Amino acid sequence: MIFSLYVGIYLFQIADYGSIIHDTYAKADLPLVSSSSIYSNTGDWRTLYADSFFNEMMVYNTITNEICIPNTENSIYTSSSNFSYNSKNYHTGISSDEDGIEVYLIEI
Repeated sequence: MIFSLYVGIYLFQIADYGSIIHDTYAKADLPLVSSSSIYSNTGDWRTLYADSFFNEMMVYNTITNEICIPNTENSIYTSSSNFSYNSKNYHTGISSDEDGIEVYLIEI
């Protein structure tokens, strides 16, 4: 499994003997927020514009100066995905906590 970081979004490429069998992006497993709430320009968050690579809306926190692409119910990329290969089903993803980041691939 190969992954690379792009502002909290990881590229997952899963290969079988050098041939890529699953290729997707996964976001860091940040909490899911309501799009109507995060994009409402109330509170500490302000809507910016769509990211030029992923085409998802970015937001800016006026207190912390943080810019991010939030996880909403409309997100194109999430922290996990499922795929099938050789008649088997797999689940891959990313999870994190204060101790680190775990990337996983399991047969389901």
